[in-house]
Amino acid sequence: MGIDKTIIKNFNIKTIHIDHLQSENMKIRHGKSIELEINPDKHEFRKLEIKDDYFGIFQCGVIYSNDMKKLINYSKLTLLSSSDNNLQNLTVAEYKQRVVDVFEYINKEYQIEVEYNFNSLVLAYIEINFTFMLESKFSDYKRVLLMLMRNAPKEKYTDTKDCNMKYATWYEVNEHTNADTLETILICNSARQLIIYNKSKQLRDTKNIALDKDYIRIEYKLKRKDTIRQTFGSTIEDLTDMKIEDFFVENFSNDIITPFAKYREKTIVISSQLLKYFLFDSDRLWYPNFIRRIREYEAKNSVPILIDIEDIIPVLKSSDTGKNWTKKRKAMYAKASISERDLIGNNKKITEILKKCRDDYKL
Repeated sequence: MGIDKTIIKNFNIKTIHIDHLQSENMKIRHGKSIELEINPDKHEFRKLEIKDDYFGIFQCGVIYSNDMKKLINYSKLTLLSSSDNNLQNLTVAEYKQRVVDVFEYINKEYQIEVEYNFNSLVLAYIEINFTFMLESKFSDYKRVLLMLMRNAPKEKYTDTKDCNMKYATWYEVNEHTNADTLETILICNSARQLIIYNKSKQLRDTKNIALDKDYIRIEYKLKRKDTIRQTFGSTIEDLTDMKIEDFFVENFSNDIITPFAKYREKTIVISSQLLKYFLFDSDRLWYPNFIRRIREYEAKNSVPILIDIEDIIPVLKSSDTGKNWTKKRKAMYAKASISERDLIGNNKKITEILKKCRDDYKL
């Protein structure tokens, strides 16, 4: 886990060579653009924005104060962690070197000299993420990811008191297969965002990079300076690898692992009670009746109450002390492998994701 995209403020522009920025060889370049505003009456510099695939967006200029009595200089750098696939995150040392390299590049390429030090460079936005390879295709984890995300604490991801949490999903529509494929799921408020998405698919769509396996990215975005200050401190110098790791593990545990554990306990109780009823009601039709009720509940509420078919095995075993329960288990898996394949292997997928994010996790 490490640092991805950031927004940096509070650096000084020492010199800008306007003639160089307006020269012919700077006007049209692949992956680069320059927007420059000059006051036509006073021939004064007003605003500069440089977009460059190598680093992101560089902005500086002058704006009037709130009382319109004086001009205030501003500067801002939206910094990408990498100019290529950004599959690997940056450690703090690598991130600092990236900042140094980018300011040197801006000086050389655009003849803009910047004065700064890490003790004063303010972080206005930061992305912390963890990326790892999945054992199966990302699309196979749809049910698991939706269950993990929807249980995040609403008080943390809502701005309004007593408001229910909302989450968003993005799907790709495949007209050839007539199927929608999950690509992204997120929850957010004005201060922070938690997003889980198919990193391999994003690289294919945006960079035309094809990976052999699907990679999942779990990312936290801190969108306000006050939130960043409370978490890491105000400046780049305040960042440490330990702070980043502690932040990710603590927040992922509080947002995903702990709420899901409570949700799983609740669903096991509900599904077990239903199963006991149908086992008692009909020894021959218990499985189709049980599954029909499970599906009806899920269709009506959009909430699953059975995560994995193996969760009901303890009830089968306890309901029949003889050998019949093993026959029922075998029959159950045979039927599920045909009609309920989305209920097979979910516990394994959940353990795979959560254990990679926190070594000591146990389902």
